[in-house]
Amino acid sequence: MKNRLLIILIISLTIIPILSNKKIDSGWDTSYDSWDSGSSWDSWDSGSSWDSWDSGSSWDSWDSSNSWSSYDSDYHYSSSNDKGDNLIPLIIVFLIIIIIVYCEFSGKKNKTYYNQNANINRDKDVINKILAEIPDFDQSEFLKNAYDIYINVQNAWMTFNYEELQKNLTDSLYNSYKMQLKPLKEKHEQNVMSEFKLINQNIISFSKTENEYVIKTDLSVTFYDYVIDSNKKVIRGTDKYKIFVIYELTYIRSISKHSNKCPNCNAELPDNNSNICPYCKSTIVSNNYDWVMSKKEVLKQSR
Repeated sequence: MKNRLLIILIISLTIIPILSNKKIDSGWDTSYDSWDSGSSWDSWDSGSSWDSWDSGSSWDSWDSSNSWSSYDSDYHYSSSNDKGDNLIPLIIVFLIIIIIVYCEFSGKKNKTYYNQNANINRDKDVINKILAEIPDFDQSEFLKNAYDIYINVQNAWMTFNYEELQKNLTDSLYNSYKMQLKPLKEKHEQNVMSEFKLINQNIISFSKTENEYVIKTDLSVTFYDYVIDSNKKVIRGTDKYKIFVIYELTYIRSISKHSNKCPNCNAELPDNNSNICPYCKSTIVSNNYDWVMSKKEVLKQSR
């Protein structure tokens, strides 16, 4: 848009003189720089100075034949018609600018409209793809459940609630979170997150593996996020303002209610009720038949 307006300005400065047959800086045909030296103000004959101007030649008695309206055309004083001619190219350029600005904003509006339609069509395609595999899928219910899982995970992380983390995360992500919380707990520090506000949430993709359904969502949310020590003193982040975060969250659900494989290392599990894999020693959540979070990625963060 800025580039277009700059081009218009350059063209305007070029065509106005052509259309008007006048110099754009003055109505005079010659500038002071090229004024004949014999007629310069400095060499003006003292006998013709203003001080010695004959009273008989006063402005009041100026002969009408020498009026400004009939002044010699070589000095080109503009008449009322000349001024009207000067405005014509300016009006033309102004109208061109209005037309281009209108087209620009109209184009942006149409582009936004088409982008919105593209997003709607994309969402419909994703939902139809899900419904083909999961006929009883409810989009609103899923998004509500997905957001609840996100909040539960954030709160469980903040309070070192391993049981709640285990319920809402895949085994691999749970084990990763457990390892990250260990040094935080040992140093008696706590990651405080509060006053969550949901801004936007969408399903962006769906896929299917041999054993699982996979749904990816984006989530925009604001909240307070900072770290305190044992004395409740803020040592990282700030409690003065919220942050804005856009996530890409991945949720999975087992296709079958029964599985005899470890979801972490894919090893065959013995027929017992142990929740620890005998091979990779990871904690096993029973089958993940309910939707759980398998990945949380921050796409953008700002104050």
